[in-house]
Amino acid sequence: MAREGDRQPKSVTPSISGTIEEVLAYVDGDLTRAQEAYDLESGKSKPRATLINSLIQAGAKPTVTPVTPDEGEVTPAESTADSPSEGSAAVAADKEAEQLLEEKLGAVPIAIENGTCETCEQPIDDQEIGLLSRTRFGKWQCTKCYIAQVSNK
Repeated sequence: MAREGDRQPKSVTPSISGTIEEVLAYVDGDLTRAQEAYDLESGKSKPRATLINSLIQAGAKPTVTPVTPDEGEVTPAESTADSPSEGSAAVAADKEAEQLLEEKLGAVPIAIENGTCETCEQPIDDQEIGLLSRTRFGKWQCTKCYIAQVSNK
């Protein structure tokens, strides 16, 4: 005689397209089924992250879809290797655009003048901090001197 608190275990019907428990029962340690279930679940518009993680733990491997260029799109290997004249034209266009930015918009060039901090004369260890200090305080600074100056304000 069963007591009131005793319950029978809920039976789960294996199914590749059912609940998480049903899919895991379907897989039951089989790598081929784990991959099959993973591919099916990951192809959905809203895959269940818990199921995906469980399937990966069961041995499924994420599928990598190769990216192919659209028609007319040029890949990096094609653009510079096949046509050196176009590559040099692109470099010239980049320099022209940089010069235009500097002249017309007042952009600060990213290259650091002498590569040393104007406060402690140590090498500038971070170009972005150097540029930030140049813009904010009018001088090139290493990270340490920039932080010290910001902290003193």
